[in-house]
Amino acid sequence: MGLPGSGTFLTIEELRRLGLQANGLVQAARSQVDMAKAGVVAASAFLNPEVTVQAGPDNNRLPGIITGPSSMQRSITVNQPIENPFMRSARIGASEAIVDASRASFDQVRADLAALLRVRAYELLLRQEQADMEQGIYDLLNNVRRRIAVNVEKGELARFELIRADTEVQSAANRKEAAQLTVERARIALMQLTAGAIPVNFEINASLRNPVNLPPLETLRQEVPIVNPDVVRLQAEQERANLRISQEKASILPQLNVLYTNYQDAQFTSNIAGMSVRIPIFYRRRGEIDTAIYDSARIRETLEYRRYEI
Repeated sequence: MGLPGSGTFLTIEELRRLGLQANGLVQAARSQVDMAKAGVVAASAFLNPEVTVQAGPDNNRLPGIITGPSSMQRSITVNQPIENPFMRSARIGASEAIVDASRASFDQVRADLAALLRVRAYELLLRQEQADMEQGIYDLLNNVRRRIAVNVEKGELARFELIRADTEVQSAANRKEAAQLTVERARIALMQLTAGAIPVNFEINASLRNPVNLPPLETLRQEVPIVNPDVVRLQAEQERANLRISQEKASILPQLNVLYTNYQDAQFTSNIAGMSVRIPIFYRRRGEIDTAIYDSARIRETLEYRRYEI
């Protein structure tokens, strides 16, 4: 057995490993998982305060003997939003569910690619055996044609038999060339799936006659619907949709902002604290809540169908 760098023999397991490492779709799916994790960081962040600074001179409207000398005044206002804890926990949970869904999608891409690599590898083996068979037929017909040519020269057979043999040999040559072209297509398909990570002159160290050990059908029926990446992804999306409903319902609650203002002028300094409340009276996010409910129902029905289908 050769090593991957030798450019000679590769097992199907080595093909699978190289393909999963080099394929761009797998790398893109891994990046989606990293993006989802960054989304959890963003969802967990606290709201930033807003600081407003104002300053300007006082202009006398009355004589200075009455108002005193003009001065500067300034004020600093800090506005700190207080986030609804129910909305915050639902948003973080939804972001974490997106991570689970992205990870399941990543597993799905890996599983699909691994299966496709295995199928393409055995397809290459099949095409090679077909090409060998066509080569054997061509060699056999060529030998028959030579014998017929000898008999025609001796006068034992009519020239028509040689013409017919030439036709059969040419037809076999065409089939042989077509079979060899099919082998090259199957080889290039494997190189595409592995993003060129395998050498051009590679050979597969396997056979179509190798036994395939599969678990019992009843075991598959019990395990596959549980571990299938598509089902796991839909379950995570279902959890995300349910948490989105909770998030939209929690956004109806009043939103609080804590305010603090420091004011100074030539004579006075004042510190003022307060609170602002945004009360959802006219619009209570009915559209957003209904959208989240229908989205959850859509994912639930899709999940049930995929379980039944699998």
